[in-house]
Amino acid sequence: MTETVHVSWSPGSADVSPTVWLDETERGRFDRLRKVEDQRAFLTSRMLLKTMVGCLADTPPELVRLSYHCPRCGRSHGRPVVVAPHAAVRWHVSLSRTSRQVIVAATDAGPVGVDVERTAATGFEGFVGVALTNAERTEVERCAPAAQARARAVYWARKEAVLKATGYGLAVDPAALEVSAPHLPAALTAWHAGQPQPRHVQISDLPVDDDHVAAVAVLAQMPVLVDLQQVPGSGWG
Repeated sequence: MTETVHVSWSPGSADVSPTVWLDETERGRFDRLRKVEDQRAFLTSRMLLKTMVGCLADTPPELVRLSYHCPRCGRSHGRPVVVAPHAAVRWHVSLSRTSRQVIVAATDAGPVGVDVERTAATGFEGFVGVALTNAERTEVERCAPAAQARARAVYWARKEAVLKATGYGLAVDPAALEVSAPHLPAALTAWHAGQPQPRHVQISDLPVDDDHVAAVAVLAQMPVLVDLQQVPGSGWG
């Protein structure tokens, strides 16, 4: 028996009104974003996730409501949790965005985390020391120079996906967990954090484009298959 994690992604932005798709908390976060492209990506991520959950739960997507709670500070910017309608609350969800890519995931198999990263975003000074273990640094250095940025991004996306699925987020030092080398199937290989190690972690890399990498992680005992769909149709792009 297998379970499914549903993943959708969009390389563009939806041309829709925020009043239809954002609640008061989400609208506050939307209004605080300075760049138009960031606002569009934020709006698209909520529309995409609510549309997915609505389809899975057979309910109008405009009725889907998400709650956000950060366990560290208590503010409303933690991972999303479906709180309404009742038919939709069994779905675990996650989302991630850059200014040019939006990706969302939903499953009833167990807690889920998804992450998309720009390959170039890992090039800042100090990234390696913050994000990678010694073994991972060595593996990156073995890559051809032109492939090193993508290798760093693969490590980061896999780790972010795991930390989102656990609910720990960046309360856990990314260098305290280790994932498989970028050329190998995605897997959590070591855990050195003080928090309890998650069990039954399944990670899958997701194809996006030449400038981005992405991964999804699910905490589930049964094997999980990825149902990946790019959003088609007018109004996107």
